[in-house]
Amino acid sequence: MADKINIVLLAAGKGTRLNMDVPKPLCPFMGKTLLDFVLKEVTEFCHEENFDPQIDLIVGHQKELIEAHVSKNYSSENISFVHQEQQLGTGHAVKVYLQQAKKLSNILIMMGDAPFISIIDIKKVLKQLK
Repeated sequence: MADKINIVLLAAGKGTRLNMDVPKPLCPFMGKTLLDFVLKEVTEFCHEENFDPQIDLIVGHQKELIEAHVSKNYSSENISFVHQEQQLGTGHAVKVYLQQAKKLSNILIMMGDAPFISIIDIKKVLKQLK
């Protein structure tokens, strides 16, 4: 596995089609939020592998809600936030991240609203960075 990696979760979406008052990553699903499922897998992977990456969440729409949720529920994790002022799509979110990121190494970009990502998926991807 790569020596240093930044894990980037895209969590800036409005979720317009969901017609909800919360940003899409905070959409409730099976008693949790969509973002909780992804963060659970990422953080469990890191603990299981004794791996300490930088985890960055790209936030935008109602960023205060996402930041508060993550700060409350994942305070022991190494998570920071990058603000995407205008939500102009996935490619733009990555561009904003790359412009604001301080020290870049290997980057794993994941969707913050994809609840079916598993530790196995993460391991398969990161194995390719060897």
